[in-house]
Amino acid sequence: MPFGDNMQKIIFFIAFVFIGINAYALEATEAHTYFYGDDLDIASVVLIKTSDSINFDCGALSEEMIYKDSNGKEHKLIYKVVSKSCQW
Repeated sequence: MPFGDNMQKIIFFIAFVFIGINAYALEATEAHTYFYGDDLDIASVVLIKTSDSINFDCGALSEEMIYKDSNGKEHKLIYKVVSKSCQW
């Protein structure tokens, strides 16, 4: 079916462009490393990027969060979490 093949190509192209734009936007945001007591203005969370799915060791892992402040500006925050692999 020619229409199906063309539609798949169009969808793939749109997805590729969307992913590329988002990747560029995330890389353009300068990261801030969180320290206990930091005063954060988080109005909404855009994305949480975790590495726990590829790390099976128990310990502290770095995660990234992209969030918008109350003025709508995006920020990247790096913070530590305990691995889900830890047995309590």
